[in-house]
Amino acid sequence: MKRFLLALACLVSVSAFATTLSIPLFVEGVPVKTKKSQKKQKKNQTTKMPMAWFNKTVKKAGMKPLPEWIEHTPGKDVVDTSGIDEQLNEVAEKLGKAYEGLQLASEGTPNENRAGNFSTCYTGRGDGVWAAVADLTDVYYSDQMGLFGWKYKKQTVLDESMQDDENKAWLNKNSKLWKKWRGDDDSVLVVTHQGDGGDDVNDAIIDRCDD
Repeated sequence: MKRFLLALACLVSVSAFATTLSIPLFVEGVPVKTKKSQKKQKKNQTTKMPMAWFNKTVKKAGMKPLPEWIEHTPGKDVVDTSGIDEQLNEVAEKLGKAYEGLQLASEGTPNENRAGNFSTCYTGRGDGVWAAVADLTDVYYSDQMGLFGWKYKKQTVLDESMQDDENKAWLNKNSKLWKKWRGDDDSVLVVTHQGDGGDDVNDAIIDRCDD
């Protein structure tokens, strides 16, 4: 009985401290209304916006709003947006020809899509953020996404390829956020690459989600 209770306590402990990413969905291909005063604005111009903003149009048209966030916890089912894609296609068809190019906006690296208060955040352990991000490589993020390093509070983790002094100096030079990191709060800095050459630098500060 004691062994069972101990095992249960361990499971609860792991569950309580698991890391979960909350990722805002964005939609691209939303038509921009041309104002008469904006003569230089191109016709049929579209934009990308958080799904939460686009849902105002959806609701106004009397349709069911689309999901605005997806969540992922390592060890659980991996994100599947196919159902959202289908719903978005139905919405586009009902809204008319101007919306026929609607689609979920892709995201090569964390926080590539962000606007206003809409950006990726996490709950649980800060030092588990990268594991959660890596779990979505070739699923939600680019299949070419790789890690340079991540920082959380005073903890610094570098990829094996970045361990020597030359590469550390290169990272400090190419990422101001990496060089100036203070670690004063619960934010996590993740620095990745996705280009063929592996030398593009993508900084992402992932904050703890508001309670």
